[in-house]
Amino acid sequence: MAQKWFRAAVLAGFGVVAVVIAGGGLIADDKKDDKKDEKLPDIAEIMKKAHEKTDGYLAKLKAAAKNGKWDDAKKTAKDQVLIAEALAKNEPPKGDKKSWEKLTKQYTENSKKIEAAAKKEDAKGVTDVIAVIVPRSCGECHKAHKP
Repeated sequence: MAQKWFRAAVLAGFGVVAVVIAGGGLIADDKKDDKKDEKLPDIAEIMKKAHEKTDGYLAKLKAAAKNGKWDDAKKTAKDQVLIAEALAKNEPPKGDKKSWEKLTKQYTENSKKIEAAAKKEDAKGVTDVIAVIVPRSCGECHKAHKP
């Protein structure tokens, strides 16, 4: 009788170990899938999301600030900051990497200024910073890094 109980306990122990190992594998697989979802957008995707004339983040921000839609402006400003940070993580298609780091850092800082102005519900602040990003930052970066 004792042998039956001992054998049952050993088999149950193996079962528990198998479940723990399988569960750990599932967790690891889930983490791998999460990383796939975190794919870094390429520069073309970022430029389209941020700068498209009517549907880009900056156009949406200007319109939301002008119309006093601050919830929309705050969300879009946050998205603009995230996309600017993603831009900085890309490799420059041409030109010096130090220049890329400097210019993308400047672009991210300008995006954060937009976000700060949106949080304060400052329409002039939002539009003034956007006016700086487009003519200055973009031209300088495109000249140095756009293929």
